[in-house]
Amino acid sequence: MNQKSRFPILVTTLSATALLLATLAMRAVGSEGAAAAAATGTSAESPIALPRLEIAYSQQSGVRLSGQVPDAIEHDALLRRAQALYGADRVTDALRVGGVANPSWLSPRFLPDLRQASRAVAVLSDARLAIDAEAPNAAAQAALLRALAPMDGRGLTIEQRVSLKAL
Repeated sequence: MNQKSRFPILVTTLSATALLLATLAMRAVGSEGAAAAAATGTSAESPIALPRLEIAYSQQSGVRLSGQVPDAIEHDALLRRAQALYGADRVTDALRVGGVANPSWLSPRFLPDLRQASRAVAVLSDARLAIDAEAPNAAAQAALLRALAPMDGRGLTIEQRVSLKAL
């Protein structure tokens, strides 16, 4: 084969290789974008905020639910669970409905029982349950930690900061 007849083959091979590399680069960028979207809980096509649920508890005033949940079904389920735990007359509902995603970690079963605490704040957001609580004594502290233990490892990360009430 002479040099002139190899030139079109070389150009075609280089063009195909460049196209393949460009396609692979675009896929890599797309998958990085998808990975970043998955990590932040958003979608590359239409970003949707994740829900956030805050549970503020005190022995004197009961519990206040606030934050944003995806729909009335989740709202009602969370409210029923809170009322079952704390008593209907001790639950203040300040939840907003709509405009957020409905991830699997948003579930009434992850609504913690904080009754052993003197006061506590729990925030359920982004597959993480962060609890800051003050227990009146060591026995209440241990009971609260036991109540939280089954939630860990069910697709939810638990961050607990349970301290003893200062005398």
